[in-house]
Amino acid sequence: MSDARNQLQILVRIDRLRIIILLHAAFPFAALGQQTQNQPQTALCSTLNSALRAANPNTDCREVKAGAVIAPSTDVGRYITALNEAAERYARHFGAPKRPIMLAVGTELLPDQIASLRARNIPLLNWPRTVLDPKVIEAAIRKQIDTQFPAATAEAKADILQKLLAKLSATPGNAGGSVEMGIIQHEFGHLWFMLDFDGLAPRASKSGYGSTAPDWLDEMAAVLVENDAITTKRRSDLKMALRRPGGSRLETQSRLLQRDHPMPRIANGKVGSVAVTIRADATNDAAAALERETVSDFYIQARGFADFVIASTHDDMVFGKISVALSRGQSFERWLSENGAQIGLSDSLPGLEIQWRAWLVEQSAEAVAKA
Repeated sequence: MSDARNQLQILVRIDRLRIIILLHAAFPFAALGQQTQNQPQTALCSTLNSALRAANPNTDCREVKAGAVIAPSTDVGRYITALNEAAERYARHFGAPKRPIMLAVGTELLPDQIASLRARNIPLLNWPRTVLDPKVIEAAIRKQIDTQFPAATAEAKADILQKLLAKLSATPGNAGGSVEMGIIQHEFGHLWFMLDFDGLAPRASKSGYGSTAPDWLDEMAAVLVENDAITTKRRSDLKMALRRPGGSRLETQSRLLQRDHPMPRIANGKVGSVAVTIRADATNDAAAALERETVSDFYIQARGFADFVIASTHDDMVFGKISVALSRGQSFERWLSENGAQIGLSDSLPGLEIQWRAWLVEQSAEAVAKA
């Protein structure tokens, strides 16, 4: 069993404090079994047998080409829509997903059902209902306020809580569960890409974030299948980052292409839960600010790099082509030298950096013009 993590950062200004809410969603997904003979990928919902129905009478299973969803009957349609949308986006950039995915929402599958999925090499993503649940988030925020502001009066703490909750509610795309669906789609992207890059029998892996692909490419696959709510926020966050003092701190592309994903090292979410970190900037601690922005910048730079490369090449499938080359042992630098000039990119990493910085200047100017 492995765990996947995602993060949503919200900035709130209360009086003279800059308060940052970091929501860390963490949840498990089952590893695949060893490679077996291809088997028909039909009747996935047969795993929802009478024993499971007896334990979860209000649960339904619905199957589509991209996989199946086991969820409360009232919600299963929303999750199916998220699965279908993610599959369409993934196909646009990497080709149709190789295998279906089983999403289990707030439901514990029985051991024999999990074994059946593993035998058929069907990825299982478990999604606890508590993830991003408003009551869970509110309780976590209350606890963090008590820790962060121990000397504050009860009235002051209540005021901070209400302002934070109001800010969360007003976050673009946060209504109707859009953020939750976008995070689930993000993890679908990781799983499909892992199957594409490593196949059914993963090779010895680095201590990385997902597949054996470079972390930047693995993350690219995930952000490219996110819904409009999260995509819009990431693009907005990139433009905000470019306007902040020291906006040039965004990493060079050579650094992004070499670095490990920062999340496994600093995430504080527990598997199957949501954790909340509230940080208040009452000082000008540059080191603390830089650490706080590291993870957020990794995600928004991945989204920005994806937009930049696709816009430059006019090719939605460009990252699919890159992933095929890298899965065969070619380096990105080599791929760039052989293909870049033909598709609108530089044929070297230094040249690509110049292109990237010029694109960022355009994005920054656009943000200023719209401000």
